[in-house]
Amino acid sequence: MPGVSMGSGVSLGEPGNYPSYAEIASNVAPLLPSVIIPGEYTVATLPTPDSSMVDKYARVTDLFGDKRDLVLCSQVGGNYFWQPIRPTYAKSMSGNQNVTLTTLKSPSVIFLTGVLSANRTLTLSPDLAYPGATFEIAMEGTLGLFGLNIAGLDGGSLLSLLFGGRRRVFFDGSSSTWKQF
Repeated sequence: MPGVSMGSGVSLGEPGNYPSYAEIASNVAPLLPSVIIPGEYTVATLPTPDSSMVDKYARVTDLFGDKRDLVLCSQVGGNYFWQPIRPTYAKSMSGNQNVTLTTLKSPSVIFLTGVLSANRTLTLSPDLAYPGATFEIAMEGTLGLFGLNIAGLDGGSLLSLLFGGRRRVFFDGSSSTWKQF
C-alpha cells in the first residue's frame, strides 16, 4: 500500500518510516490559522468583533457573570458579534430587584426566587446581543401584592411574569429587537 506524502519527502503508512512530531507540525501548521486569540478577556474587554476575527475564539473569564469559557466571533450579513459556544447557563437569583439582563453578562436561564417587596422589572438590553440569543426566565418566588414585568421588548411592550410562570425571549437579528417566543 503506498504511503501518504507529507510534502517534504516524508510519507506515512510505509513500515518503519514514521515522521517525527516536528515534521508533522511543520507541514500541518501552515494549513491551520490561529483559531484562539491569545490571552484572556472579560466580557467588557473583548476586542471589537470584525471581519479579521470571524471564526476565532476568545477565552473569557466572566461569561454569564462567573463562568470561564470560550466565545466565538461570528457574522450574519454585515454584523459581527461574539457568541458563547455553550449558550445555556442556568442560575438562581433574587426576584426582589430591578435588573438589566445583558447577553454574555447575565445567565441565559434564570430562576427568580424570594418575595417581592415592590413592583419589579427585568429589562432586556440590546447591548452585546447576537442573533438568536435567548433568555428563559422562571418565577419561583412569591409575588405577594406586587408584579414582575419584563421590559425591553420589540415595540416597547411589557411581559408580566406570574408566580410559577416562565417566559422565553429571543433576540431577532433582522430587527435588532427582543421578542417573545
